[in-house]
Order: sequence, then C-alpha cells, then structure tokens
Amino acid sequence: MQYLFNDVSDSIQQWNVAAASGSLPITAGMYAIGRLYKNITTDESGNQVVQYTDKHNHVILKKVQALASPATAAHKGWAVHIMCMMTWAICDLRCNPAQ
Repeated sequence: MQYLFNDVSDSIQQWNVAAASGSLPITAGMYAIGRLYKNITTDESGNQVVQYTDKHNHVILKKVQALASPATAAHKGWAVHIMCMMTWAICDLRCNPAQ
C-alpha cells in the first residue's frame, strides 16, 4: 500500500449541488494539491485501486485500473462510472454525505 497526497496530475474535481430538489452537480474547480489523501492498493485481480479521502476521512473518489497501462494523469485507463467502479462522493458544506 502507498500513502500519498493528491497532486496536479490527479485532476480531482470539487462539485457543488444546490439544495433544491433535482439540482445537478456543477464543478467548483479542482482540489488543491496536497488537500486529499491518496491511497494506492492492489485488488485480488492484480488491478490498482486508488482512493482519495478528505481530512474527515470521507471518500471523495475511488477508481479501479481498467487497462494494463492506464494513464498517469487524470482518469484515462481507469474503470468508468457506468460500471460502478469509479465512484464520486458528494457531501454538504459540513462534510456530511448527501442524501
């Protein structure tokens, strides 16, 4: 297991969602460098799993390697959201998970 912090190549987006029912998420820019913990492990199939958490230990993003040689920048070569293997967490201003 590797214990790191996010860097510019991770491109982890912050999202805002209005309180009104049916509101869609909009980007609030990227998380600052070093703001998130980045843990890298290997799953039982030999794929890399990268999980980003905030200082409150809330999971912000978890991604699973989908290609033999995924890109080192952004999320190319990693499992796509529709496969339920890349998950983004949305929290309120008090860091509570959205309902």
